[in-house]
Amino acid sequence: MVKKRVSPSFAHEQGWTPLSKNHKKEWYRRSLFYTDTLLKKIYEYGTSYLNLQSMIYCSDHGENLKYTHTSSPFYEDMVHIPFWIYLSPAYTKTYPKITASLSQHKEAIFTNDLLFDTIAGLLQIHHDELSENYQLTSPQYNLTPDEALTLHGKKKIFP
Repeated sequence: MVKKRVSPSFAHEQGWTPLSKNHKKEWYRRSLFYTDTLLKKIYEYGTSYLNLQSMIYCSDHGENLKYTHTSSPFYEDMVHIPFWIYLSPAYTKTYPKITASLSQHKEAIFTNDLLFDTIAGLLQIHHDELSENYQLTSPQYNLTPDEALTLHGKKKIFP
């Protein structure tokens, strides 16, 4: 469980001592710190060497420290995910409408099932199969609580 979330070499660099799996809260905190460190390195490399225009991060699931992320029992915190989009100053200048739409939908309901649609919007990809109702980059974005589903469309996020 733990070794999959944090690189052993990173744990050693931090001076972290091994913990039993009963210390879920501390392991979770450590995994978040590890993820943040990796994202910072990716961002710094991208802005320094790759002309980074946008960067997206979202987790594949939330976490309930008692039950982890199982489908039964199901708790709302299991689907609350960290999610952010970075846009460079050059991107925001070139695409002010996308920037405005993202700001407009900052507190909107979103599921990571819709990540493809939002990335397509960021990349200016238009296709008949893509609905602007599911792109955070579009003024038409409109996901209602009844439409926000998880577990392969079987469970409402807001029961």
